[in-house]
Amino acid sequence: MAVHTVGEGGDFATIGAAMSAAKPGDVFNILSGVYDETLRVDVADTTWQAAPGHAPVFDGGWNSQTLEKDGGALFAVKAPGVTIRNLRGRNSKGPGIAVSASHVIIQDVHVFNCYKHGFLANGPDAEKLSGLLIENCSAVKLCQGMAVDRSNEAVGGTCTIVGVEDSIIRDCVFGDSYKEGFNIDRGSTRVLITGTIMFDTNHGAAYFNCSQDNEVEGCVFYHTLDERYRNRKNGNFPAAVVIGDERGGLAEGFPRQKDNRFNNNLVVGFGRFVEVRNNARTSGGGYNTALDGHEIIGNTFVAGRETSEGITIDDNAYGREHVGSIVRDNVFEFTAARANAVLSRGGAGDIEFSHNAWSREPIVRMRGPGDVY
Repeated sequence: MAVHTVGEGGDFATIGAAMSAAKPGDVFNILSGVYDETLRVDVADTTWQAAPGHAPVFDGGWNSQTLEKDGGALFAVKAPGVTIRNLRGRNSKGPGIAVSASHVIIQDVHVFNCYKHGFLANGPDAEKLSGLLIENCSAVKLCQGMAVDRSNEAVGGTCTIVGVEDSIIRDCVFGDSYKEGFNIDRGSTRVLITGTIMFDTNHGAAYFNCSQDNEVEGCVFYHTLDERYRNRKNGNFPAAVVIGDERGGLAEGFPRQKDNRFNNNLVVGFGRFVEVRNNARTSGGGYNTALDGHEIIGNTFVAGRETSEGITIDDNAYGREHVGSIVRDNVFEFTAARANAVLSRGGAGDIEFSHNAWSREPIVRMRGPGDVY
């Protein structure tokens, strides 16, 4: 193992030179300065961090106006056992942070203004990723390729995990994004997201799709009703929680979701509280979702002036029942919602509703013992 300095007057003048010389076990302390480079680590068990007392900034050079096609991440990790900490980045032509290896630690890394994702951990086409720790990070002003071209849906998501297992995201801040918030996606298992803030997304703030045994707990979700993130087709703002297994396309071949949990969170101001998505059995895309061992427990949901729906649970069109799931000990405060807003809809199947506090009575199906109105 060797310890090196990077930057003007250091052992390596540029990030590129340091990456070319890196060996497993090396530590690279990066000096203050603006680096018009990206950090793409493909050597295992290396550490890349700000030198003590220094504040390096990586600038990807995106001017917030051009369409980008294949821009890379400001911070990309492609080898296992890598640690990146205490770095800053801005103006990425692609994602802010991208991880495609296991046992990676990202701590105190902050990115601002990204064409694509804020954070992306993506392993569905190869081996699954495991043992990730993302801690005390932030990613703000994300998926901004849609600000240039609103039809550009290929800009990713705010915090997207695909094929990730046994990992933790904690004490982070994400938001100001044209896409989903936490996209807990295909094949992800036993991921904990805790103590984190998610704000102002244009799609669902916590989205579960074809994933199992994941938990979002102790987080804060809020929407300031920024007009950029209003749906242009229906005029509504997004849901805070979306539970929806997609059909066909990229979801083909992945197990349906099970045992996911959304517990002890605070949700304020979104267009909808909780949305379990299903639709008619038609060709093409859509949803095939069944609650199965799911929990929605101990949350506080507070409507804002643009809240149009509270909790809606659509029936499955493929003969799959909602089973073994719990909606309990939540607060549904709907007083400030739109005048014609719908507090509750659906909910058939084996779902326990109990000990919830409602600002007005929900439909009969969603009432339960211990409720307060």
